[in-house]
Amino acid sequence: MIKDWYDTFDENYEPSYIRATYYPIDWKSKIGNSDMAENFKTDYGTKVAKGDMVRMEDGSVYLLNWYVQTHINNQATQAAICNMNLLVFRDVPQDLDDDGRVITPAHRENIITAIPALFTIYAGRPDYTKGTDMPGITYDMLIQGQVQYNEQTKLIKVNDEFEWGDSKYRIINLTYAEVDIRNDCGILNINAKRVAGEQ
Repeated sequence: MIKDWYDTFDENYEPSYIRATYYPIDWKSKIGNSDMAENFKTDYGTKVAKGDMVRMEDGSVYLLNWYVQTHINNQATQAAICNMNLLVFRDVPQDLDDDGRVITPAHRENIITAIPALFTIYAGRPDYTKGTDMPGITYDMLIQGQVQYNEQTKLIKVNDEFEWGDSKYRIINLTYAEVDIRNDCGILNINAKRVAGEQ
């Protein structure tokens, strides 16, 4: 059971309780973990938006990852089950005064508290690199993910790192194409590359 992530945003926040219909999509694809998403419909008792997170009765957490369609008697979107708790950290260099004395030593700092996210293998063109004392070229493990865009995830920057399974990943790109124009909701898309030798 994950920690209630909303506790870290606003101590006065109260989750909304809604009833929804959650049912399979007629088509299936394994690309981009799309098989982990299903249709999600609810009434107008609570306004929902792309990027909202929903905790089901069984404790699993879903991310509403489709633009919400407003029908006559329901709000329709898709919900994809999250497969990791994203905890981002950053290597902060030491801070020196004018005389070169250390004010703050170099340290690793947690940028965000663990928040449910959905990550998958990058399904596009793979990236290859060459290395010293290695024949040929090797495949760089690229992954892409989605997480709710909020006051906490706004702090994530390129070169921040996180762990998934037994590997460490470095963020190489952040995409804001699925963030609402008002900059108050939506989905932050993350591209990351596995850090060599960090298994």
